[in-house]
Amino acid sequence: MFYDENVLLAGYEAFVGAGEGDAQTCYGDSGSPLVRMAGGKLRVHGVVSGGISTNQLACDYGTVYATLGPDVLAFAKKASTWSDPCGDITVDGVCEGFTAKRCTAVDEGPRRVTTTDCSLLGQTCGQDEAGAVACVDPGN
Repeated sequence: MFYDENVLLAGYEAFVGAGEGDAQTCYGDSGSPLVRMAGGKLRVHGVVSGGISTNQLACDYGTVYATLGPDVLAFAKKASTWSDPCGDITVDGVCEGFTAKRCTAVDEGPRRVTTTDCSLLGQTCGQDEAGAVACVDPGN
């Protein structure tokens, strides 16, 4: 086999295909799922991460898949329980009376809602020149 002398990352890569009845991937299939039936449902076990270029067809040999190994599955399980602290509030924000509320941007540290009572600044909540919610002078 072509990959006999190559080492795959145990638990994180699999070489699949090139067998009778196997589906083969081709150019443009990167990221496609590796699925199998389990309990009457299709289950994703990995994604196409590479193939073998040949002088014939790209589909002549099997495919390397990045599989959903134990660390990936643990990460996905943890991520599935995550609750967005910003809820429906976006980076652009919302006005609630005189209070400007917005969700922090990626470069501002952990995701969180910030609130500013614009009345403390003698201002009101409105939109700035960029269209984002901010404290603005009354009448603007």
